[in-house]
Amino acid sequence: MEIIKQKVKAENMAMRDYLTNLYNRRAFFQLAEERCKKAKCKGFNLVLVMADIDKFKNINDNYGHDIGDLVLKNFAQILKTSVRENDLVARFGGEEFIILLKDINLEDAYNRIEKLREMISETEIKVSDEKIKYTASFGISKVNCCDYKSLEEAIKIADKALYRAKENGRNRVEIIN
Repeated sequence: MEIIKQKVKAENMAMRDYLTNLYNRRAFFQLAEERCKKAKCKGFNLVLVMADIDKFKNINDNYGHDIGDLVLKNFAQILKTSVRENDLVARFGGEEFIILLKDINLEDAYNRIEKLREMISETEIKVSDEKIKYTASFGISKVNCCDYKSLEEAIKIADKALYRAKENGRNRVEIIN
């Protein structure tokens, strides 16, 4: 029984980001593919969201990497508590995160992510005598069908929408349909 517990623990650790305890990129693709297959069979929509903390390098440069880590953990916690149980959230790399929203249309996804963006922009992290505020930008796309290539395409499109949000002033949500 102890060996089984250790195996499960090791598998879980391999699927999680060490800092945020969110799923990592590899786990995201594995779980997203499973959800895509279910979506195709059951006929519901999936929406993909790319999220990026704005000017994260400045946070690290001005406050240090330990504070940058606190911001990443805070952001991850907000994402984790803001998604539904059937949604999927992962750290994609660095300060970039990815969310797969299940059974939702683009308009409703936009409204949910806009509320999330507002919540993040109002968040303060207290460090010593300072309060650190940060913002995030989001790009949204629809997952049109449910094979690996379509998921990759949806990520590229959401990434373009994220880039547009950054170009248009940051702290924004953009959709490319």
